[in-house]
Amino acid sequence: MTKMHGLLRRQLKKAFGESFSVPRGWKGFIEMVNTAYRESDTDRNMLERSLELSSQELSEMNSEMRAIFEAIPDLLFRVDREGIILDCKTGNTSDLIFARERLINRKIDDIPVPSVSRQFASAMEAARKTRSPASAEYSLYIDGEKRFYEARFIPSANDQIVIMVRNVSERRRAEKALVESEEKYRSIFENSIEGIFQTTRNGKYVEANPALVHMLGYGSQEEILREPGVVTRHYVVPDDRKRFRELIERHDVLQGFETQVYRRDGSRIWISINAHVVRDRKGDIAFYEGTVENITDRKRVEEALFESEQKYRSIVEGSHAGVYIIEDGLFRFVNTTLCDIFGYTYGEIVDTMGPADLVLPEDFPAVGESLEKRLTGEIKTAELTYRIRRKDGEIRSIKAIGSSILYKGRPAVIGTLLDITKEKELEAQLLQSQKLETVGRLAGGIAHDFNNMLGVILGNVQMAKINLSASEHTYAFCDAIERATTKAADLVRQLLAFSRRQLLELKTLDLNNLVAGFEKMIHRVIAENIDMSFVLAKDLPAIKADETQMNQVLINLIVNARDAMAEGGILTISTGVMDVEARYIQTHPDVRPGRYVMLSVADTGTGMEKDVSDRMFEPFFTTKAGGSGLGLSVVYGIIKQHGGFVEVMSERGRGTTIRVFLPRAEEAVIPTARPETPVETGNETILIVEDDEDFRKVEAEMLTRLGYRVYSAADGMEGITLFAEKSKEIDLVILDVVMPRMSGRDALEGMRRIRPDVPSLFVTGYSLDGIHVNYILDQGIEALQKPFSFDTLSRKIREVMQKAAPGKK
Repeated sequence: MTKMHGLLRRQLKKAFGESFSVPRGWKGFIEMVNTAYRESDTDRNMLERSLELSSQELSEMNSEMRAIFEAIPDLLFRVDREGIILDCKTGNTSDLIFARERLINRKIDDIPVPSVSRQFASAMEAARKTRSPASAEYSLYIDGEKRFYEARFIPSANDQIVIMVRNVSERRRAEKALVESEEKYRSIFENSIEGIFQTTRNGKYVEANPALVHMLGYGSQEEILREPGVVTRHYVVPDDRKRFRELIERHDVLQGFETQVYRRDGSRIWISINAHVVRDRKGDIAFYEGTVENITDRKRVEEALFESEQKYRSIVEGSHAGVYIIEDGLFRFVNTTLCDIFGYTYGEIVDTMGPADLVLPEDFPAVGESLEKRLTGEIKTAELTYRIRRKDGEIRSIKAIGSSILYKGRPAVIGTLLDITKEKELEAQLLQSQKLETVGRLAGGIAHDFNNMLGVILGNVQMAKINLSASEHTYAFCDAIERATTKAADLVRQLLAFSRRQLLELKTLDLNNLVAGFEKMIHRVIAENIDMSFVLAKDLPAIKADETQMNQVLINLIVNARDAMAEGGILTISTGVMDVEARYIQTHPDVRPGRYVMLSVADTGTGMEKDVSDRMFEPFFTTKAGGSGLGLSVVYGIIKQHGGFVEVMSERGRGTTIRVFLPRAEEAVIPTARPETPVETGNETILIVEDDEDFRKVEAEMLTRLGYRVYSAADGMEGITLFAEKSKEIDLVILDVVMPRMSGRDALEGMRRIRPDVPSLFVTGYSLDGIHVNYILDQGIEALQKPFSFDTLSRKIREVMQKAAPGKK
C-alpha cells in the first residue's frame, strides 16, 4: 500500500489506538481515502500557490499603481459619499496647502477657502447625480503668488468620487499671453502704417490690413480680399511678379524688393516688399506673408538726389578748376581736372597723397599753416598762391581757394584750385611791357628837349664848318663835334624806336627784296668763321613798314647773332608766313589774330638761359662787355610800333632763334627809285614857326644859306598873324609840332583858312601830337625829325615843294 497520508494515520490512531492495524477488508477503502487525502493536498498546495502568486501580483500592481498615483503631477483625492477624504496624493508638490496626514479622514468641505469649498460641494453633487465627470476652476494665493487650478470630479465605485486637481497657472499665463499677443498683433495689424499681407501663390489676398487697403486705393478689406489674382494685376512690370516669386521661393525670404504697382484708380506708386514663405506640415507653400512700404516719396527724393548728384558730378567733373577735399593731411576726393593739373591718376592721389607731397618745400609752410587754421576753425576761408611739382617734374603756379567743412563727421577742407602758370607768365609779360613802356616814356620825354639841343649844336657846327677851310685846325674840332652830335642823335633815335615813338613813314615793301638787298652789307658785318644761309619763302605777301626801321631791325638781329658766335657757327636768315589763331592768342594776349609775315634770324651760338632771355628786350640790359643794351630793345620797339610781335627760342649751348612777325599788307609792292641828290637850294620865301629861340635862329641861318628868304615866329598865334600879312609871298611854312599857346597843327589850320593851298613841313623833337596815328603820319602830312643835317633839310624842302607844284623845279 502507498505510504499513508499523515493526516489519515493520525485519525486512525485516534480512533483505533496506537497499535492499530488495518484490517484486510478495509485496505481498499483506506487506500481510496489515502488517495483522496493526497489529492486534497495537491489541490490545496496549488490553491495556496495560486493565492500566494495572486497576492504578490496584486501587491506589485498596487505598488505600481501607487507609484503612478504619486508620479501624477496633479493633486488626487478619493472621497466617500460623505465627502470624507479617504486618500490623497503624496509627494513634494507645492500645491498642497496642508500635509497629507492632516487631510486623511477629514471632510473635503473643511478646506479653509470658502469659495473653493462651495465649488467642490456643488461639483461633487453634480457628479453623483449625473454619474458623469464634473469640473470646477478656482484660484488661490500661495506664497504670495496667485495660482490657477482646474478640478475634475469623477464618480467611482462604492459611491466614491475621485477628485483630480491640476495646476493650470502656466497654461493660464500662456493663454493670457496668447490673447495679449493676438490683441497686440491685431492692434499692430490694424494700426500699422505699413501694409501687412498674406497672399497665395496665385495672387489672391488672404489677409490685408487697413494700411495696405488704403495704400492700394480700395474701400475696404472685403473688397480687396474677394478679388482673385489681384496681386498679379498690381504689377506695372509683370516680369517683376515672376522675379518676386523666383527669389522668395528660392531663399524662403526676401527683403527690400522694390517694384512699381498700380493702385485701383490706375495711378502708380513705388513699394518695397519684405516677405517670407509660410509652409504647411507637408512642406508645401501655403502662402506668402510680409509687409509693404510705400516708397514713392523716397523714390522721388532719390530721383531728385540722383539728378542733383548727376548735376553735381557734371559740374565738378566738367569744371576747369580742380576740386578737392583734404582730411588728415590727405586728399579724400579730387576731380579729373585736379588730376590733370598734378599729372597723377585718381588712384595715385586719393587716400595716398596730400599737399605736403605736391607743394614745393619752400612754399609748403604757408600752405600747411593755412590748412591748420581752417581745420581748427581759426579762419573759415583762405586764398593762397603757391607752386607745385607735377609728376613729370614740371613746376606750375597754383591759386587755391578753400574753406573748412565736416566730412564724414570730421574736420576737413574743401576747395578749388586753378593752374595759373600761364596767367603768371602773362603777368610777367605785362610787367615787362609796363616796365618797357615806362622807360620808353622817360626816353621820349628826354628826347624832345635833347633833340632840340642837338639840333642847335648840329646846325651851328655845320654853319661854322661852312665858314672854315678843311685845312684849318678849328675845322677838325667842328668835325669831331658834328660826329659826336650825330652819334648822340642816333642814340636818341634808338631810344625813340624802343619806346615806339619813332616817326614812321610806311611803305609797301617786299621783305625778301629787303633781305636780299641787305646781303652784301651782312657779309661786311659778320666774321669769316660764320657760315650764312638764306631761306626765303616763295610768294611772300608784302608788308607795310618803314624801310629804314626794318633795315635797323635786320642789322641789330644780325649783330646780336654774330656776337653769340665768337667761335664761329651758322647764321640762318629765313622768311615765311604764319596764321595767328585764337589758341595762340590765349598765351599771347597782346597779339591780334590774322596772317603775319615772318623774318627769322637763327644762330648756333652760346644760347641763353631763361632768366637772361626774359630780360633781353630791356633797354641797357646786356651780357656783352661794352654793349649798349639797346640793340634788341630797339628791335622790340620797332616791331611793336609796326603792329607785330617777337618770339625768342633759346637754350644754353644750343643757339638762339629770334622771329619777328609783321602784319601782311593788302596792296602789292610798287617799285620806287630813290636817287641820291646833292644839297639843293632855292629862292622861295619860307615862314618858320618855332618856340625854341636857339633852334629857330639856327634853322633860319641854314635856310638863308640855302638861298631862301625867311620870316620867323616864336609861336603859333604869332605865326598866324605874320602869315596873314605875308600870305601872298610865303611859299612854305615850317612849323614845330609842340609849342605853347597853340600847337603846330592848329596854327597850320589857321593859316589854311587864310590860304588853303599853302605847303607845310612839320619838325619835332619827338612828339607828333595831332599829325599822326600811333606815330604813323597822317595822309598828306610831311614831317622831319630833329636833329637834322643841312643836307637832309635841303632835300626835304625840295621834296615838299615838288609835291606842292609838280611842274616846278
